[in-house]
Amino acid sequence: MAKASYVWSGSEWVPVASAFPAAHQRGVVDTSSTSYTLGVNDTGKAIVFSSSSSISVTIPVDSTYSFPIGQTILLIQNGTGTVTIAGAVGVTVNGTGVTSSIEITGQYGVATLIKIANNSWIVFGNVA
Repeated sequence: MAKASYVWSGSEWVPVASAFPAAHQRGVVDTSSTSYTLGVNDTGKAIVFSSSSSISVTIPVDSTYSFPIGQTILLIQNGTGTVTIAGAVGVTVNGTGVTSSIEITGQYGVATLIKIANNSWIVFGNVA
């Protein structure tokens, strides 16, 4: 009996959580904060912002916390408050069509951050 929360292992149906090693599962951080600086607990996570007020997300400079190059972080605007993404002084954040202010374009929008070099990130997804 296949259910949405099960996958075929090749010999039997197993729960999704046991089919993928913990190292390959993405944790979720849910916050209603209006000011959020990424840090050690956000490595590889999906961060869900549930505020109805504007939210400011800051990517820290490597001397504060150095994410490994290649690290990805998902930012999800679950509430109605606009999520604005910026790098701390010394951090570059680039994306297609993005000029100075990077915002998730609406409720339920998702932005993916990828660290491509020291103090350098790319953002893509539902951003403008």
